[in-house]
Amino acid sequence: MRWLLLLGLAALAGCAQTPRPGSATVNPSPRPLIIGHRGASAYVPEHTLEAYALAHAQGADLVEPDVVCSRDGVLICLHDLTLERVTDVAARFPGRARSDGRWYARDFDWSELEELTVTGKELDSTAYRLARLTDALDLIERLNDRTGRLVGVIPELKQPGWHQTEGVDLTEAVQEHLARWSARNPGAAVVVQCFERDALRETAGSSGRPSRRVWNLSGSLPAPEDLEERTGGLAGIGLSRRTFEGPDPVGPALLQRAHELGLEVYVWTFRGEEAALTDFLRRFGVDAVFVDDPDVGCRAREAACAPSTAGAIL
Repeated sequence: MRWLLLLGLAALAGCAQTPRPGSATVNPSPRPLIIGHRGASAYVPEHTLEAYALAHAQGADLVEPDVVCSRDGVLICLHDLTLERVTDVAARFPGRARSDGRWYARDFDWSELEELTVTGKELDSTAYRLARLTDALDLIERLNDRTGRLVGVIPELKQPGWHQTEGVDLTEAVQEHLARWSARNPGAAVVVQCFERDALRETAGSSGRPSRRVWNLSGSLPAPEDLEERTGGLAGIGLSRRTFEGPDPVGPALLQRAHELGLEVYVWTFRGEEAALTDFLRRFGVDAVFVDDPDVGCRAREAACAPSTAGAIL
């Protein structure tokens, strides 16, 4: 029954973009891509199948599932390593917190995780649930088949170094899933993003595996002149929108240098700010933006890309 409801959301996709042909680059068009940040997380709980389905229906070009690993090796769509911010785990399993007082997804089997209720938006009586990465990928594939669109996926590896200390090669596990999905969905964009550059390593002998990797920059940012040395083998960089704000922003210089090197630039995160996003897209020729409300993002892009706009920083 839930699958019928989720697939029914595809009927909302009438305002979505027309299908985009396959390409060696994720974004061959000057129109920036709209990425559903944790799905359409402005409207329904983040990283649920409902959030992903709504992002697809609202016209997102890519959908973002963050990924962590459970105790029994199942890849879960979750932004944090821990569960208490977005689920009722503390009430359901009061004795399962670690010594730091937090409930880690890594300490639970999927059979336990799938029973948790995702909280945070009391919109209706729907019992929102956590999703596996395979659930999210299957959903996007079905919606693509139903609508004729080529919506892609851009999973983020959440703290793969921490997972390594837990005995999990998160990078390899995610790549295996994406390889199978990519083979079934030729032409749909597949991008892997992470804040840990070392996790975005090339996989030897990886015929058919997604190879586009985006390094999200935070903390101490590299100087534009150092970008080439630090981004070898990568397809792009991710920047916070805050790097484009303030009296002496570093984002524009990094954007310009990245494009000189043939790197794409992804910027996070906008929510409910149509005018601000429109202005941002008019000023800066970024390749993609993360938005919590893809419908707002699509409207802002249409306004920014109208023929009268000009002068974007490349």
